[in-house]
Amino acid sequence: MEEPRLHVFETVEEPKEAIDRMLVRRTGDGRLAKGPFDRERLEEDIYVGLLAQMDRDEVRKLAGLVIEDLEHALPRLAKDLDESELRNNTPYRHCILDSDIREAVEARLRRTDRMQHVQYALSTLGRSDRRGRPGFAGARQVLEWIGHSSNYPRLAIELPPAEVPVAKDVWWSPSEPPVPQTVVKRGTRARQPFDLDRFSHSIEVALAGRPRAERTSMQVARWILWGIAGQRVVLTEQLASGVLDCLRRVDDIAYLRWASIAKHMRSVREFRDEALGLVLQPSPRLEFTADYIRAIRPSPQWWTDTADEDAVDSASDL
Repeated sequence: MEEPRLHVFETVEEPKEAIDRMLVRRTGDGRLAKGPFDRERLEEDIYVGLLAQMDRDEVRKLAGLVIEDLEHALPRLAKDLDESELRNNTPYRHCILDSDIREAVEARLRRTDRMQHVQYALSTLGRSDRRGRPGFAGARQVLEWIGHSSNYPRLAIELPPAEVPVAKDVWWSPSEPPVPQTVVKRGTRARQPFDLDRFSHSIEVALAGRPRAERTSMQVARWILWGIAGQRVVLTEQLASGVLDCLRRVDDIAYLRWASIAKHMRSVREFRDEALGLVLQPSPRLEFTADYIRAIRPSPQWWTDTADEDAVDSASDL
């Protein structure tokens, strides 16, 4: 009886490359970002994208899980650099798409907190300042994203074929706006000096990635300050309401980001209904002229010793 033959196979395993040894390719213009994948940058992206609604420890934990997911999928996600890139970036051989990183964050958030998933998507897909990737133009595109089969198809809704015509108002600041001296925080009797830097920066965070974010945030702040002119003491509710009113007329995406926090939205359905209102009953558009754009300079009486993360968080304080 013939003995069974033994087959010997030789296998060669290539060492698995860690994600921190990979570059990141921008899907908008196809170019490589400077430096390799950076965990701290990912954490900051998540923190700011969620408008500081997740504390730093939670962000660090989430980023760790996202990195584990990405490294597990690296055999599928890693792309080879081309010859010219290899010459310019000799320490690196592979890259990963920024869209794959974003989708990994979204996938994790979708499992844990759907509203945070939506807020993060607004901060990434809502950007219009990246070449080759225009981002959401307005609420209509947000609604299409929500109802997509990969997101929340049960919340899909049929939209009217045409935009609702709206009036347009043009406004400029006639001079430096007067500012209140004191802010009373919501739900308490706590008072603090009005901080214009913090206020305008919180508006800029909502406008992050939108056209002319820094300039528009100053214009919005001026518009609101003129609306409360003559009041030495104001409530945080007044400021938040002013931002809501102005952003609804200026930029759908910034409005939805701010409203999701200021209105304490608890579900994607509630968020969808807010976005739907922008499509069906839009506010008159508010346009600022460039003739009177000047930087707002804080006076010595204003409170300035506020950490950056507190400034980001001010939307939730209002």
